Amino acid sequence: MFFTKEALSKISTIGSIQPGSKYLIAKCLKDVEFKNDQIILEFGSGNGNFTAEILKRIPTSTKLISFETNKKFFEYCLKKFKSHENFEIHNCSAENFIQVSEVKENNIDYVISSLPLSLLKKELIESIVQKVMDHLKPNGCFIQYQYSFDKYLFLRNKFNTVKLNFVVRNVPPSFVYKCYK
Repeated sequence: MFFTKEALSKISTIGSIQPGSKYLIAKCLKDVEFKNDQIILEFGSGNGNFTAEILKRIPTSTKLISFETNKKFFEYCLKKFKSHENFEIHNCSAENFIQVSEVKENNIDYVISSLPLSLLKKELIESIVQKVMDHLKPNGCFIQYQYSFDKYLFLRNKFNTVKLNFVVRNVPPSFVYKCYK
């Protein structure tokens, strides 16, 4: 209920009325190889349902760095995951990930994003995706889910390989883009 109430009051920035289902989370994280000493970014932590699953799977030497613009979601996740020393969260746009975290060029293993791309300005999407490309390791992966197919060609033109999946058991049903550098 917490997520839905907040989402309905800020739908243009949250982009969803419910958190991702366990089926969506499973599809997004399928084939992700969680290893030691990785850097994983999460764009849009929301109520932390993806965050919790990622933290269950990563070794303690791997760092999860999340970005959440919504102050209530940020504070909720900050409190909920405070015991995880390999987790940090920033209350700012994903566009600022370079300035506020320890990432360098070619050192990010995965970016897992729930950003509502269909609702963002083209310039902002271009900026975020270019920064992701510049900082992903070779063969690194940008995982994006959304509720429409409209960004497929854009992502296909940016990444070497884009794999597309569809998750029916989510509200609303969702596309999962796995974009490899």
